[in-house]
Amino acid sequence: MQPLPHVLFFVISSAILSLKLSKAICGQPHVKPLLSPAKGASNRISYGFEARPHSHPWQVLLFVTMNGETRKCGASLIQWKDSNASDLVLTASHCVVDVEKMGSGPVVSAEKIHAYVGVHDITEIDPMVNKLTVVAVAAGTLQDVSHMEDVAILKLERKINFDHNIQGICLPSASEKLPPEGSRCFVTGWGILETGDTATRLQQIEVFIHEGRIKHVAYNKKRMLCALKNDNEGPAEGDSGGPLACFKNGTFVLYGIVSIEFSMPCNHEIEHYVAFTKVSKHLSWVTEKIAQFEIALMKH
Repeated sequence: MQPLPHVLFFVISSAILSLKLSKAICGQPHVKPLLSPAKGASNRISYGFEARPHSHPWQVLLFVTMNGETRKCGASLIQWKDSNASDLVLTASHCVVDVEKMGSGPVVSAEKIHAYVGVHDITEIDPMVNKLTVVAVAAGTLQDVSHMEDVAILKLERKINFDHNIQGICLPSASEKLPPEGSRCFVTGWGILETGDTATRLQQIEVFIHEGRIKHVAYNKKRMLCALKNDNEGPAEGDSGGPLACFKNGTFVLYGIVSIEFSMPCNHEIEHYVAFTKVSKHLSWVTEKIAQFEIALMKH
């Protein structure tokens, strides 16, 4: 018979391991992202580069079929209700709405959306990568340019367990209007590169939030965050819907969703901006839509 102290040690060790495995973790990638040197007082988007594989494990690749064409967008797997698994994805409304009809819809049917989780190189998708269909989708309205809600929530066909390659990102509190001062913020995606080619490997770019006054019909400070960009830098076609993730107290938090670009004259020059949907402003909407998903599924 095994001595009692050994048995107790085994039981206690197993309990500690179980506790660690059950503790919900978000925004803490096992593979640490590459951090470019701090840019000091710069408030412009910096040059991008290839991300370390799986260093942004909440990144989701979406393919959306609409009007006979397939478009590519980014998205984020989010942690919800303190769980180590998730079936919920945040993206931009304009990724799933027929924008040619002035944003009035219709929202694409759920089965026309496919999500890929755990991807780095889109040319080398293998069986280890989770390809999932979407069972429910809700999108914010885009009809009023000055008050558009460029956010959409998708429910996947099943929950994805978090592992070394896949993890949900943390959400901000409803009161967090801006990332903490000095935060390192990044946008990731498979958009168009400076060469004009489409990225096949996940790219990351550092973003510096612009807090100055911006007067543009498409920009709503209450609902958006904004960053200055140079002509050939920053999020591009194919990056829409992707995360603006900021490093806060050792954890990445989803503060924004890649939304729109616009330009404005400034001191006889044209300034280019990227706007992000402010996630904290839309948390109540997200909560409401998730509850509606659950009710609808219970009826089936």
